[in-house]
Amino acid sequence: MAEEAPCTALLLGPDPPPPRLGPCRAAWVPVLRADPVPGCSLNLLRAGPVDFIAFTSPRAPRALEADARARGVLGELRRLAARAVVGAVGPRTARAVREALGVEPVTPARYTGRDLALLAASREAGRVAWVRGSVYNRDFKSVVEASGAALVEVEAYRITADEEAAEKAAREAGRHDFLALTSPLIASLVLPRLRDPPKRAVLVIGPTTLRKALEYGVEAFNYCVPEEYSLEGLAACIEGYLGGGGPRDPDAPARRGGAHLQG
Repeated sequence: MAEEAPCTALLLGPDPPPPRLGPCRAAWVPVLRADPVPGCSLNLLRAGPVDFIAFTSPRAPRALEADARARGVLGELRRLAARAVVGAVGPRTARAVREALGVEPVTPARYTGRDLALLAASREAGRVAWVRGSVYNRDFKSVVEASGAALVEVEAYRITADEEAAEKAAREAGRHDFLALTSPLIASLVLPRLRDPPKRAVLVIGPTTLRKALEYGVEAFNYCVPEEYSLEGLAACIEGYLGGGGPRDPDAPARRGGAHLQG
């Protein structure tokens, strides 16, 4: 009997993915490019004292650290972080914060920008610095401003779309078992171009990306939203699917045999 071909999952973010996503081998077509903003560390330092420093991606603390090292202000940056509460949207971002700034961040129970903003509000932060990319989830900003806190925004990197790579990803998606959508921008780039869906399911990392994916017709395919909004959550989604449970959308009822497969 011929050996079964290995499971593959196609990822599209700007950073190289881990070699595997759960039981699947990871394939990578970067449809976005992330370029650091020169002087971002100085911009944060010029903001002055803050009560809470928020990071909604692992790329932001890494960009800050690299910029601060180049400018000889890493020690000053780390002292600023040590005087504030530092928040990270999830475990991968928390790890990047620890490595870059040498502080232990707090994380929300649900890995969303909105929940991170609610965590800042629960700490009664009067002044919040948000270190982010040029493309971002506005939920964080709206919740912080609604809390009455002053918000300082520091752009640490700029995201640009690679239209040619998006075309390539859309052409190749049907060769893979799973297609991972890890941001609303990725969903908006790839779904309108999608010729053939992945063999098993589209993986949608969280509710903000799902909202955008629904605008572009993801409901026509099997799709899955994990309970934990992270790469680890997507891996668990794959494991559930391959184990016979089907992908999971925690906010939807079980549904089989239609356009979706949400178990």
